[in-house]
Amino acid sequence: MKSRVGAGGRAFTLIELLVVIAIIALLIALLLPALGKWKQTGRTIVCEVQMKQYGTATHSYAADYQDKIFSFTVTANRYDSIAPNSPVYSLFNPNTSDLDAAHYQARDIVWRRAGWDIGDQGAWIPHILYTHLVLLDYMSIVLPAKFVVCPEDTNRLRWQTQVEPFRDGTPTSPFPQPQRSRWPFGSSYQMTVSSFGPDGGPNSVGYGGMHRLYQNPSANNVLGKRKLGDVNFPSGKVQTFDGYARHMGKRQYFYAYQDAKAPMLMFDQSVLQRRTGDGNRGFDPSNPYSAGYLIINYDPDDPPNNWEPQTIRGDYAPENYAGGYYQWTRAGLKGVDFSGGEVPFRGA
Repeated sequence: MKSRVGAGGRAFTLIELLVVIAIIALLIALLLPALGKWKQTGRTIVCEVQMKQYGTATHSYAADYQDKIFSFTVTANRYDSIAPNSPVYSLFNPNTSDLDAAHYQARDIVWRRAGWDIGDQGAWIPHILYTHLVLLDYMSIVLPAKFVVCPEDTNRLRWQTQVEPFRDGTPTSPFPQPQRSRWPFGSSYQMTVSSFGPDGGPNSVGYGGMHRLYQNPSANNVLGKRKLGDVNFPSGKVQTFDGYARHMGKRQYFYAYQDAKAPMLMFDQSVLQRRTGDGNRGFDPSNPYSAGYLIINYDPDDPPNNWEPQTIRGDYAPENYAGGYYQWTRAGLKGVDFSGGEVPFRGA
């Protein structure tokens, strides 16, 4: 007597079933890299759109404030925009430096837009990673704001969701130190030093010997004075950039390495992806007439903090040295980073 599998059908043999499974596995293996690439491309597009928002807001701010590039503007003699009930109002006095005033302004913005006081942050230049607070205040944005963080910047995104430990300084916080309570409000995107300081000379912001260190200006009333009209080559001059190339695959690189490639906002509001090494090298504004190039020592924060990419590679020996490039454009806003020869510094 013959057995029947079904009405007009036959069963798959074990070999045929294994072949089908193998084909499906092969298709998945072929598709997964493509899906990962599409996902990464999507995050890059998000990053570019966020930078475009920076560009639009920059020009809107300039239209409302006599062509000025957004920056900290409160000083020892001009703090009328600070409310008397602000935690920093009583800190102002005739001897307050511009940097201290900028610190107080940043602290005031966070107090008004986030609802709590980050307290004394010690010696820091808020212009580097916190200038965007002025722009967000202008836009009436509640802090922390997700759009100022690159989708690949997982550390900052994590800090934004851990505001309570940062505020309270509890033992559960990964960074309970008071001077790090500002971190949830930082941005992945930086402004170039010439966007808020003079193009060169003793009153400029200079390189401080390491990628996270800067030299303070030697005088007051010199920061936050720059205007869009000071930019000579808008399509070739970088305004805003990420300090790390985060969209190059599994590894992230310090922006100043020659092969690093990341989205960057130009002063004409265009957003480009350019290889760093294709641009001009840059210089130290505190030594503007030197013909040499600025060499930056990239020294990432050590574990357990480990918030900066630990990748060490570069152009010089030892391997963690890299060129300054568009963060430190020679001739500042009058210079050019891409699509043009290097412009010499000709004085303020």
